[in-house]
Amino acid sequence: VLPKDYPDYASIDEKRKALNALVYNLNIIYTEDSLQRIGKMNDKDRNAFVDKLIKELELEEKKKEEAKANMENNDKNDSNMPGGGGGIAGGNGTWYFYNSSLIAQGMQDFTKKWGNRKLEDNWRRSDKNDASFAGNPSEELVDSTNNNPKGPNIKKLKKDRNYYVNKIPVTKDAVDRSNGKIIDAYYNVGAIYKERIQNNPKSVEAIEELLQRYPENKYKMQCYYHLYRTYSAMGNTTKAD
Repeated sequence: VLPKDYPDYASIDEKRKALNALVYNLNIIYTEDSLQRIGKMNDKDRNAFVDKLIKELELEEKKKEEAKANMENNDKNDSNMPGGGGGIAGGNGTWYFYNSSLIAQGMQDFTKKWGNRKLEDNWRRSDKNDASFAGNPSEELVDSTNNNPKGPNIKKLKKDRNYYVNKIPVTKDAVDRSNGKIIDAYYNVGAIYKERIQNNPKSVEAIEELLQRYPENKYKMQCYYHLYRTYSAMGNTTKAD
């Protein structure tokens, strides 16, 4: 929202991009670890977990429907009141955001154009990996195969147990793909902390954890060189050596 001539605009924008990239990769690690934990459950526990997820989704949808109904009722009441109606300040001179009829109309127009969108970065993009399911059970699980269904049947699919179970890495190939995502994300986190955020201790922490969890990962030699450079910059010659 800042104008481009704002002082230090370029550095602020770069920090925003760096933090977005950091959070994106941290979410991959968090999500894939969560999916693998679910994948290690027995069938009974896994199904129970998914069924609970679906119930929470249904409960959230019910709350949204009740909120929408209340909004519509308030809209009707306002329209029947003297001075009710349109206008930026409202017919009674109140501020826009205190006028429930205008708010409801704005929500309807937005939903008609964009559909239901979560308040987040890149909200205009309907096709993006959402890595926040573990923090918000109503969000869809990230598909390790990048094969997310689309279209009008998505709400119905989200209430089908198989929609979630099929996304959980259970086979060796699926777990390997999941681990590959984690390895890439850890390496990216280490690079972002060092090169873009200038936080050497956190960079070292990420790369050391990558080597501890996956000693023979594909970035092994790059990781050692990265640690050498970072420890040298921190003045820790013992670790650098």
